[in-house]
Amino acid sequence: PGRPITIQGNDNGGGNANPVIFTTQLYDSSDFGTPWYDSDGKKIYRIKVPNDYIWEIAVDGTRVPYYPTTNHRDIINHLKDGHVAYKRAKGDHWIYYRKDFGKVGSVEVPARLNAIYANTKSYIMLDGIDTFGGAACNSPVSDTTLLSQVLFTSSSGNYQHITVKNSEHSSGAIGVSFRLAGSGTANDLMMDNIYAHHNRYYQAYAVGTVTNDVYDSQTMDGLTIQNSEFAYCADVPSDAGDQECGAVRRVKNILFTNNYIHDNGYDFSTGYKPTSDPTNSSLFTFIENYN
Repeated sequence: PGRPITIQGNDNGGGNANPVIFTTQLYDSSDFGTPWYDSDGKKIYRIKVPNDYIWEIAVDGTRVPYYPTTNHRDIINHLKDGHVAYKRAKGDHWIYYRKDFGKVGSVEVPARLNAIYANTKSYIMLDGIDTFGGAACNSPVSDTTLLSQVLFTSSSGNYQHITVKNSEHSSGAIGVSFRLAGSGTANDLMMDNIYAHHNRYYQAYAVGTVTNDVYDSQTMDGLTIQNSEFAYCADVPSDAGDQECGAVRRVKNILFTNNYIHDNGYDFSTGYKPTSDPTNSSLFTFIENYN
């Protein structure tokens, strides 16, 4: 107890790049073959993928906008060059990609829900392990937090002493999340020196639980986010909605310090004050250098 299991991907500053865990399957021009539609200067390719529900596709390493349908007429009339089209629906496995000139390139289609997932696990340190890509599954997802590249969660038990540091998380739905759903507690959680960028919903997210707007034993207590950079969230046209750069909600005792936040479609929100105790002072112990 007290000594974490360390999963270390880097060499403690020796100059080597971090290993990357991808959530994606790569498809290129040989997979797409000839255009599905080729007329009036438009070339649209399509491919069938294993999953019904997907979030976020990258082309040549960059997340691209998507058109939320697989209706053939709509795709032909409205899909823009360099964009993709797909529909999150049971039994709909088609991806459409418009590329009027040149080869299709490397299309990174999500193939699984998370890069790193832990449910009710404690004393873990992830050091120098990067993640890349969106999320995929074959069932509807009601909570977007489940789409996180790195997800620590619990629906009924407790977890504590979790650190994610010295890492990069990009081009997906959400970067790193600490989550509680239902009963249970989470304590002593940290994100340190992470670079989360070009994700759709949140770069970083932490959410605890409350009962009747009152903090009790079913909550998250003790969160540090420091020395990190959060950038380019919700940065493509199809990201319209209530996305935020990051959020900390229903968490007590937060240390948010020395973080660089810039070029995001939405802001980073922190804090949650129960209506029954609007003067609760235990929510924040320290916040500074909010850029």
